[in-house]
Amino acid sequence: MLEEFFKRLKTKCISVRSGSNWWIGFVILSVFPLSVHAEDKWRELVREIQVASTKNDWDTAIELLKRAQSIACGATRIADENLCVDTLSTIGWIYSSRGMMPEAVPYYEEAYRSRISKFGQYHVKTLGLCANYGGALIESGRAGEAEKVLLPCVEEKNDVDVLTQNSAYLQLALALASQHKFEDGETLIRKLMVRLERRSLQETPEYADALYAISINIQKQNGGRFREAIKILEETLSLSEKVHGTESERYARFEGDLAELLLIIGRVDESEKHARHGLEVFQKKFGKDHPRTAAAEYVLGKVLLYKGDYEAAENSFEDVYKIYVNIFGSQNQYLKDVQWYLIQALEKQGKEKEARKFEQKNRMWVFR
Repeated sequence: MLEEFFKRLKTKCISVRSGSNWWIGFVILSVFPLSVHAEDKWRELVREIQVASTKNDWDTAIELLKRAQSIACGATRIADENLCVDTLSTIGWIYSSRGMMPEAVPYYEEAYRSRISKFGQYHVKTLGLCANYGGALIESGRAGEAEKVLLPCVEEKNDVDVLTQNSAYLQLALALASQHKFEDGETLIRKLMVRLERRSLQETPEYADALYAISINIQKQNGGRFREAIKILEETLSLSEKVHGTESERYARFEGDLAELLLIIGRVDESEKHARHGLEVFQKKFGKDHPRTAAAEYVLGKVLLYKGDYEAAENSFEDVYKIYVNIFGSQNQYLKDVQWYLIQALEKQGKEKEARKFEQKNRMWVFR
């Protein structure tokens, strides 16, 4: 996504100088009336964003992109609706890739509303944003809003590209499952799988994602069809190994879900194997202080707690707690469960004083 974004930013700068005669130059400058100074400033900003992203310095990249947003979306000489939406959605994408979904939502929302205002809800440019925006809403606990955003994207009559529509199918199914509309969600995913099978796309990342969504839907249903969900997740993992590779983020994410399900039915050694490998992948890909790494370590912490390795579990939950507080602050939606499990690990070791300290924090969070 960043590569395409940088290409559009550069095109914006280059287009101003591309006129070969006075008439073409006049038309371009009428549309994009940049001064040389403004153009040079914009070029420098683009270069700085590229450098920051290359170094994985996402905090700096986001701050620079917010400066770009004020130029592209404000009353400036370079302001442009397409560039504004590109900038907003890129900020949202970076937040999403860091696991910071609540922070991503406002940027996706502003981009989405801008598209609706200019083109309407069913225009392909508006629908192109629905999957990412809907996904961020779901992971921010706003599944009902996500459903409204995603529904237009899966209608057969629209002109949205196939990949975007397939992604919207999956996100909508997850939104429905989050609202306990399990039958509707499963029907939707089965429909997507038929679409993929008709195109002989059974060995593709999209089919792996569809299988994963089916497993999520099944395990959330009343009674928890865990063994059936595990069988589908194991099939998902096998396919993901072919299409993503075992060192991919996607594969590691599937492993984390499988590890949790295996733990529920008591297959602890298998659960630990998947949890550890998933954590290793996220540590290599994102580093030790990333929220996705924290989510993987949280799964391993639960496995260790179940096994009776309470000290190791305590260390894992403490790591997760510190990462979440550092990134999201001390009052965020991710802390409640982490605190609860950390208290369990402390109590199992007889560390009552430390347990009460964290219990008090947990109560403050619940009642605040």
